[in-house]
Amino acid sequence: MRILAVILAIGGVLGAAVPTTVAAPSQSVRSDGEIFAQLQAAIREGRSEDTLALARRVQASASFSQYPADLQEAIYSLIGALSLDAGQLEQAAAALERATSYPSAGSETWFNRMDALSGLNRRNDTALVMIEALQRSTEVRDRLDEMFVLLLARDSEISDEVRYRLRVALFESGWRGDIDDGLWMDLIDDYMDRDDMAHAISLVAEIRAPYAVVRLYGFRRYDQLRSMAGAPALDMATVVSSDIAQLRARAEGADPSADGRVDLAFALMRAGHYQDALAVTDSILATLTEDDASDLWRNISWAYDTRSRALMALGIHDDALVAQQTAAGRREGGGRNISQAINLGWLYVRLGRPQDALNMVAHLDSGDDVSAFGKMQAVQVRACAAQALGDSDLVATSMTYLRTNWHDAPDAYAGALACVGDEDALASLTLTRLEDPDLMAAAVEDLHNYRPFPNPTEFDARITAAHQRVAARPEVIAARDAVGRELDMPILGPQF
Repeated sequence: MRILAVILAIGGVLGAAVPTTVAAPSQSVRSDGEIFAQLQAAIREGRSEDTLALARRVQASASFSQYPADLQEAIYSLIGALSLDAGQLEQAAAALERATSYPSAGSETWFNRMDALSGLNRRNDTALVMIEALQRSTEVRDRLDEMFVLLLARDSEISDEVRYRLRVALFESGWRGDIDDGLWMDLIDDYMDRDDMAHAISLVAEIRAPYAVVRLYGFRRYDQLRSMAGAPALDMATVVSSDIAQLRARAEGADPSADGRVDLAFALMRAGHYQDALAVTDSILATLTEDDASDLWRNISWAYDTRSRALMALGIHDDALVAQQTAAGRREGGGRNISQAINLGWLYVRLGRPQDALNMVAHLDSGDDVSAFGKMQAVQVRACAAQALGDSDLVATSMTYLRTNWHDAPDAYAGALACVGDEDALASLTLTRLEDPDLMAAAVEDLHNYRPFPNPTEFDARITAAHQRVAARPEVIAARDAVGRELDMPILGPQF
């Protein structure tokens, strides 16, 4: 696909009779006509290896420097795209670096260069190339994948300075995402850390997504900034309603997306609109009929997952279980569906079926396809199920793993501590998170006052009570109030 895009992008450049496009062509230039004829034939016939070899011959010829600049760029772009498809990442990166040095480089060439660098795990360089591309191409800006942007802008392997420069380049280019205003909260922090309040103030009006608004209003760090920006008083009900309206427009507009409908269903469910959420998931499942190996597997799986959560809130447990079992039974990109299997394990725990929960996560704490975060969640389910079964040895080994690796998923460790009834350790963990600049945002978020979950199971009620008792401890309140404040949230809490 990327080869076709490059060929289409360079249009008739390769079709030009090269010798006649150069004034007073030398004999060496005229002799290249035969190579170009072979190159054009190889492209037409889809012979990728021959095309790459011939393109390299053209680039290595003595007359290459005499070609028009747009033709030189086209050859480098073609070599880069073909090398990338062949897995020759170093060669691809080198050719694409040359290609993007030309003003005529198209957006596909820039994306290919980022792909090559990303494949080489040169993430800092990938970010630097994105910065350069944003400054040179509005088409790159308009085609950027939001999830790729968010991952890159928050990648801890990239230097703080480069991440800051990337966020600035994104904002100044006019790029705006649909998912996450939190990126601009990160940029606000960048500016505040550099004592640049003028730029920080200019970003306050960009913060609209509920979780980003909660961060802006929930931390004392931003009190002066909000005052200087003339920000209105917080009205979370309006924020949530506006977010749902925006998600609905994205899901039902002229160019509706499956991702948008899943996001809308989840937002409706969290806001307590359970029947509306079910109606959206029904519409998704009625139209997305591709098999498990399709690109839409994620949308279908998460539609079932959201359906299960809404049904649980309505107290329709049997149907909720069927929906989550269906989600977990689907393949994830051709492999194990780790996320939904863990969620099914958690649902079994909530429904008082701990042995089924253990069986569900029995092999999910190992394997190259399980992230460190996923392992923590799987072990959390195992710890909670073992506690319900009275298996003290399995509880001990599970808690040891969670305690040792808690930085991989602090909420998983916190949830397990609530399961096993160790509220002192849960309080200690909460205090530790509230004192850590990298962890306090999530810790404060956990301590907000959320919409009560309707029709809770016995397990739900017990775990909620444990978290509430810890949140009410004087030392926890004092630590929270030192950095933030409790907000009333018209949505379900993270436990659900």
